[in-house]
Amino acid sequence: MTKPAVLDDPIETLAVITHNANKALCEATGDDSQVEWEECDDELKDSVRAGIKLILEGNGLSAEEVHQAWMDQKAEDGWTVGEVKDEEAKTHPSMVPYDKLPGLDRYKDYLFRSIVESYKQFDDEDRGDADDTDTSEKTNSDDDATLSDES
Repeated sequence: MTKPAVLDDPIETLAVITHNANKALCEATGDDSQVEWEECDDELKDSVRAGIKLILEGNGLSAEEVHQAWMDQKAEDGWTVGEVKDEEAKTHPSMVPYDKLPGLDRYKDYLFRSIVESYKQFDDEDRGDADDTDTSEKTNSDDDATLSDES
């Protein structure tokens, strides 16, 4: 069995995975507006890839920092805040500071960042960069991360 070409490129692989995760989250909450990756326009694809590269090259960026970078790039491309996402008018309701985002939008940023950070951890291990410290006694509560509408 031949692996899909997308798997030869880690950025593209992560772009498809993060997009599909976001699409699934949207659909689970009643938003069926997300299209398949192949149907996304180049601007959206480039935005996803840029976010992935930022996280891969960064040193533990927060979801808030990733959102700010996304917002900065969108503003540079002419986007402004608007009640609805409108690609022609270049308006987007998420063009607000992270702490002003509704909970679901913060979850999307957190999920995106978490997926890329997970890949980064495995990639570091493949290069031998991972911390070899024995974590066998670490409890699950050390890894618990929760988001609330207050964050």
